[in-house]
Amino acid sequence: DRPDVVLHEVRRLLRPGGQLLFLEHVRAESPRLAAWQDRLEGPWRRFAEGCRCNRATVELIEAAGFTVEHRADETWHAMPAIVRPIVSGSATVGTAGGS
Repeated sequence: DRPDVVLHEVRRLLRPGGQLLFLEHVRAESPRLAAWQDRLEGPWRRFAEGCRCNRATVELIEAAGFTVEHRADETWHAMPAIVRPIVSGSATVGTAGGS
């Protein structure tokens, strides 16, 4: 429920040069699909045991002081439209937010 808190803790625990690897459903770039993600977020979260399909995950990672080194935006075609946008990548501790 608090990705900002979790990401700051991960950042605190990582050694210098350590990597955060991520694979997450993300908020759609399409305004229409993003609106559907917002509408269906509650029912989907209950159905998928906590999955938040409309989070801006990469932006949260960067706000926690990480530098995204690699990012791949993909579509998971076998899933319902609201969870098709996914992102994978790696991030390292950047200079934002102190050390």
